[in-house]
This record gives sequence, C-alpha cells and structure tokens, in this order.
Amino acid sequence: MVQLRLRDAPNRELAHILSDGEKRALALAFFLAEVVTAGVPCGIILDDPVASLDQERRHAIARRIAVESSNRQVILFTHDIAFLFHVQMEAEALGLVPKM
Repeated sequence: MVQLRLRDAPNRELAHILSDGEKRALALAFFLAEVVTAGVPCGIILDDPVASLDQERRHAIARRIAVESSNRQVILFTHDIAFLFHVQMEAEALGLVPKM
C-alpha cells in the first residue's frame, strides 16, 4: 500500500487539499506506475482520463498512452475529440497506427 503525504501538511488528508484535477493526475500516475512495475503486459482501459486536467497534464497523458500502446493494448473511452486527436498524433509519431 502506498500513501502520499504533503511535507508541509503531513496530517491533512489530500482529499481536502487537492483539486479534482490534481487528484485525477495522482491517481493516473499511481495507476500507470503500477501497470509498468507489474511485469505483465496486460491491457489498459481508460475512461475519460483527462477530465479536469490542465493542458500540460493532458499532453503528458496523451504521450504516455501512446507509449503504453506500443507495448500493450490500450482501450480509451473519451468524449474529448481534441484529446483523442492528440493521442493519435503522439502514436503516429512513434510509428504506431491507432485503431478507432
């Protein structure tokens, strides 16, 4: 089990401090770290992973999804066409052909 604490507020719960976007970014970071360290090339299913995220994090997630799709099947559900296009561009930059 992993628990994250803030240095300046070690006794406060993160749920009371972080924004929705920060919570989602942390959850995705922990999930993707677990996927990589699991040692099993399992598939990934993501449902609107960038809701509430800022542009910088959205771009980082798009790149990471493209990289992960080179090693495993990634299924992405989203209503965000701009994000989907960005994932497609990142995948194509890696020489991958996304299936939509």
